[in-house]
Amino acid sequence: MVLIVCMVLFLSFAEAEVFMNCKRCYCVDHFMNCRNVNMHEVDIQNISHITSIDLSNNNLHDLNFDDLSNLVNLSSVNLSYNKLRRISDKIFHSLPELNEVFISHNFLVDIPLTAFEKNSNLRNLFLNNNNVSTIAFISKILHCNVRKLDLSHNNVKQIQDEAFSNCNFIIELDVSNNKIGTLYSNAFRGLTRLQVLKLHNNAISVISTTLFSSNYNLTLLDLSNNIIDSINHCTFYNQIKMSSLNLSNNVLEYIPSKLFMMCANLQELVLSHNNIGAIASGVFRVNGTDLTKEKCGLIVKDNYFHHTKRSLSRLDLSHNSLHHIDVSLLHIFRENASLDVTYNKIRTLNSDLIHAINEIGVHVSFEKNLFKCDCDALYDAYVTHVELNMQLNVTCDNTQSWTLFHDLICDDPERQATLPAAVADYDEDIRVDDVIKDEQVIQNIFVIIVCVALVCVTILGSSFMAKYYKLRIENVLYSYVADTSVL
Repeated sequence: MVLIVCMVLFLSFAEAEVFMNCKRCYCVDHFMNCRNVNMHEVDIQNISHITSIDLSNNNLHDLNFDDLSNLVNLSSVNLSYNKLRRISDKIFHSLPELNEVFISHNFLVDIPLTAFEKNSNLRNLFLNNNNVSTIAFISKILHCNVRKLDLSHNNVKQIQDEAFSNCNFIIELDVSNNKIGTLYSNAFRGLTRLQVLKLHNNAISVISTTLFSSNYNLTLLDLSNNIIDSINHCTFYNQIKMSSLNLSNNVLEYIPSKLFMMCANLQELVLSHNNIGAIASGVFRVNGTDLTKEKCGLIVKDNYFHHTKRSLSRLDLSHNSLHHIDVSLLHIFRENASLDVTYNKIRTLNSDLIHAINEIGVHVSFEKNLFKCDCDALYDAYVTHVELNMQLNVTCDNTQSWTLFHDLICDDPERQATLPAAVADYDEDIRVDDVIKDEQVIQNIFVIIVCVALVCVTILGSSFMAKYYKLRIENVLYSYVADTSVL
């Protein structure tokens, strides 16, 4: 019993000591939580065992060298959502184990060049949502060991050549939601290990053919929500490992041949919300193409890029100006893939396309296109549709929404006669509808006849009654005259 009491007193004293050192902060094991405690300056006692500290959502305006110097074992610090406008050039010098730094949602314009010179173990740096206008300092402040760098939601307007030359270990780079209008042709040179690059929501209009030339490990590239109007066919020639590419919400009008010829592992391609009117044949695969002749600046072994792999699982071409779909576009799809061509200007389909859709097993969304639903345009496809028992929902330009070929009746008797037996039920439905319509017509005629008869009877009845009353009046008058004569 005495032993238990002693242990309780000891633990209470230890806990009290921890909380005394933490003051307003909450400490658990190696973590110190000072989040949202209205802190105006960092006032932390010597607690050397702390490895992670959260100072976010406070009122810190600046950081000095001594503020964190006692936390020698610190590996992670969160300074987000404060009012920081500057940090000391030696703020992190006494933290050799520092691995992760969050300084997002502040008012920083730049970072002192020597801020991280002692932090060779730094892996993740988050500078998003600040007022950074240039990233020329990035290559000078970071060691090559940084893996993830977030500079999104700042005021960066351009990225110069080799802006990240000292950061060749970066795996994920986010510079989205800035004001970038200019990307120098060698802006990302040296980032050979880069796998994720986010450039969406900027003002980029031109993509150099050499921009991604050294980023051959890219798996995800997001260029959506920019103002890109054209792309050279060599732009993605080195993206062998890319699996996801987003070019939506730009102003592209044409997709050139061979643009994705090197993207053998591409699984998701989003090209929606552009002005694309045509996609060149061979955009995905060119067997045995010699790229040196294409002047793409890459020397490869013969037959290295024979694309026989069907990798694409999703292609979004919705909200464009496409008038037709090339059958060759489907050969890169894997089974059960999806192709979205809604909200385009596709007017006709053909049997070859429908056969390819069925053979490859691609789910195609045709909705919100105005198809020309007549025999000349759709007869062959209709026969194929019935043979393959496929259901494709389209909208005709002269009707409301129907299942494909729902109301297709040819004016050519020979063509109509060749429609397969599979449509017998449909024809029967048409005959039943005709019978119903005929019955309605007969009923209407009968009602009209009855009404006419009633009118006639009324008129005839009126005439008879008039004659009857006329005779009665004449008889009364005659009797009156006769009686008068006798008197």
